[in-house]
Amino acid sequence: MTFDDAVTYFADESIELLHIDGLHTYEAVHYDFETWLPKLAPGAVVMFHDTNIRERNFGVWKLWKELQVRYPSNLEFTHSHGLGVLQLNNAPDNRKLEWLQPGSPEKQRLINYFAALGSRQLERFELSELKQHAASLNQAAVERDRHIAGLNQAVAERDGQIERIQSSASWKVSAPLRWIGHRIRRARILIACLAPLWHDPRKIPSTVIRVRVAWDRGGMLAVKQLLLRLPMEVSFNDVWLQYRQTFTPDVEVNIRKRIGGMQGRPLISILMPVYNTPGGGVEEDDRVGSGSALFRLGTVRCRRCVFPVRGAPHPGGILRQG
Repeated sequence: MTFDDAVTYFADESIELLHIDGLHTYEAVHYDFETWLPKLAPGAVVMFHDTNIRERNFGVWKLWKELQVRYPSNLEFTHSHGLGVLQLNNAPDNRKLEWLQPGSPEKQRLINYFAALGSRQLERFELSELKQHAASLNQAAVERDRHIAGLNQAVAERDGQIERIQSSASWKVSAPLRWIGHRIRRARILIACLAPLWHDPRKIPSTVIRVRVAWDRGGMLAVKQLLLRLPMEVSFNDVWLQYRQTFTPDVEVNIRKRIGGMQGRPLISILMPVYNTPGGGVEEDDRVGSGSALFRLGTVRCRRCVFPVRGAPHPGGILRQG
C-alpha cells in the first residue's frame, strides 16, 4: 500500500502524530506533507527523518528549512541523520508543547540528551562489531597455528627421511658419481651459455669485461645470471644478417611480380629513422617523373618517403634537395 492509498483511510483532522520517512527528494517529501496536512488534528506533531543529509539528491533538509519559518514551534536533532520535529500553529493553548516553543530552555537539553544517548548506542554497536571482529581474528589465528603445526610435522618427517637416506650405505657409495654428474651438468650449462661467443669471437673481450663487472657487483650469483642471459642476447647485426639471408633475390623478384599483377598499386608512405647513414646508403632517384621524389635505400624504393635524420648531415641534404 502506498502513502496515497493509505491517506484515504483517515478522516480529516484525525492524526495527532505523523512521521514522514518516505522518498527523500524535495519534491516527494513536500508532496507527502501537503497530502497529509488536511488529515492532521489541530496542534498535531509532525516528524521528518533525515534532515541532516545533503547528498544523493536528498531534499528533506531544504523543506525543513522552509517549514521552520512556517511553523516556529520546532526543534531539530542534528546528530546522526537528523530528525526534525514541529507542531502545527493551530494548537489550542492547552495542547501547546512547551519544549517546542521558540526560546524554550528545554530545547537544547533535549537535543543534548538524545545526542548523548545516540552516541552511546553507536559506541555499543561499534564495540559489538569490534568484539565480533576480534573473535574472527582469534579463530583465524587458531587455524593458522594448526596449519603451521601441520607444516612443522611435515618438515620433521621430511628431515627424518633425508637423514635416513644420507646415512645409508648406498648414499655414501654413490657420492663420487653424484659429484661427477653435478660437474657434468654445470659444464653443459656453461657450454650452452658460451655458445654465442664461439659463433662470434669478437664478443669475447666485451663479454670478459661484463663478467668481471658482474663479479665485482654481485659475485658468483651475478656471473651466473649474466651467463644464463648470453644465449638470449641477439645483436642488431645478427638480426640484420638473418634478414639478409632470408630476403634473397628470388624472394624480392616474387614480391615484385605480385605487386606488378595488382590492378591498383598502393602508394605507401614510409617512416624510416636514419642515424649516421653512410653517404651512399640513401640516394635520390628522379626517374619517376611528374616532379615526384623517389628515394632508394639499398634495393628498396619508396615514393613520398620521410627520413628523420639525426647525426650525419648528408641525408638531410638529400631531403632538402628533393
